[in-house]
Amino acid sequence: KMMESYAEYCAQVELEEFAETEAVDAPDYFPTDLIYTEGKITGSSDYGDESYINKSITIQTTDNLKTVKAFYKNLFSQLTWALSSQSNESDSASYEATDSAAIGASVYIYASPYSKLVSIDVTYSGYITE
Repeated sequence: KMMESYAEYCAQVELEEFAETEAVDAPDYFPTDLIYTEGKITGSSDYGDESYINKSITIQTTDNLKTVKAFYKNLFSQLTWALSSQSNESDSASYEATDSAAIGASVYIYASPYSKLVSIDVTYSGYITE
């Protein structure tokens, strides 16, 4: 019982810290449709060069896991994306897809049982063809 109370306290502290965290910007030219707008971008990187795109973001949200999974499942059912793989577990989901320029998107969604936040890791990467 004491561990449950401690876990609940830690989750509440995490929520308060999340509320005070400033969102960061996505890398330039990151596809906006890959960004879950009901969340906050908490991490961002851009390691590409002239021939290779490699951009990633981490998003956290207070929305529930089911809602986030449904958003990405719906996104990757659109004609602009070709879904190549997906997995769906009780506490996570992942999707791999490519866009019309053959640049890949990888999305990993997960929720810890000890957190009130859902985390989303999104990577957009691939070779640039002219």
